[in-house]
Amino acid sequence: MHVHLPQRTLHARIRGDIEERILSGEWAPGFRIPPEHELTAKYACSRMTVNKAVAALVAGGLVTRNKRAGTVVAKPPLHSAVLRIPDIRHEVEARGGTYSYQCLLTELREACCIHLGPEGHDLGESIFIRCLHLDDGVPFVLEDRHIFLKSIPEAGAVDFTSTPPGSWLINHVAWTEAEHRISARAADAATARGLGISVGAACLVLNRKTWRGTDTITQVQQTFRGDTYD
Repeated sequence: MHVHLPQRTLHARIRGDIEERILSGEWAPGFRIPPEHELTAKYACSRMTVNKAVAALVAGGLVTRNKRAGTVVAKPPLHSAVLRIPDIRHEVEARGGTYSYQCLLTELREACCIHLGPEGHDLGESIFIRCLHLDDGVPFVLEDRHIFLKSIPEAGAVDFTSTPPGSWLINHVAWTEAEHRISARAADAATARGLGISVGAACLVLNRKTWRGTDTITQVQQTFRGDTYD
């Protein structure tokens, strides 16, 4: 005689089976899990039971739902120690993503740039770069950066329309001191448009300054999508 498990127990079993395959590495990030109708047939249960199990996995951050791609195993959130300066390209690639870069604006700015405050008058001209870092084609970080030519004159010869400024600095410029400021912020219209998120969505904002001795090298603000970075 076939005994049907209670619906709640079956829902937990389905969730547990999928969770085990993900956590064991059998189903890697990006893997498309079987569609709901296949799971319904496999477990001989209702579509609602399967939907509850999958919804619990979505809430737990193990899978994501996409109308075109179906339900796929989620990438783990990127974890970064703030006492070092990470290369975003390397961090994206380390978790299995494909990195790409878009320069939105680059221009020479005078020392009196209002965004730098009173200190800006002593820093001289800067190259200002606004750019976007992408993970598998999805906006990941929106970056506004000043590189100060008084300290790093060689930066004037770099084509930042194709070269990510953070990567170039890490590979070419030594620094002796850094200051980090981290905050949570709701996305305004410009940030939401750049990152492809809703206005008001949670973002993690990292402001950083670096020095070489007494010379200011760079000042940057990086705004991360709150659902992909912690």
